[in-house]
Amino acid sequence: MPVEERLDIYWNANKRVLYTLLAVWAFVTFGCGILLADWLDRFQFFGFPLGFWFTQQGAMIFYVALIFIYHFWMKKIERYCGFIEQDPVKLTKQLLRENDKGA
Repeated sequence: MPVEERLDIYWNANKRVLYTLLAVWAFVTFGCGILLADWLDRFQFFGFPLGFWFTQQGAMIFYVALIFIYHFWMKKIERYCGFIEQDPVKLTKQLLRENDKGA
């Protein structure tokens, strides 16, 4: 598979990952932390209302989890696209420079 095609697959997958994780982040931040806080307060977690706990502690745990999920998801995509030894960002910049010189 040519490098250009692999880069297209990589960047499309990268955007899909970013949009998905951004949607999860927005739901955790605004959904659970603000919009659903009163409903979550009906439940207890370690003796605290769940909405309060989620706003104070739980969201940060989800944010750290999102970082790890992003890392492992992108590593899987890089392996699939064959970028184990190569940096797709550097390859993209190199191809863009070559295209600018050729134009």
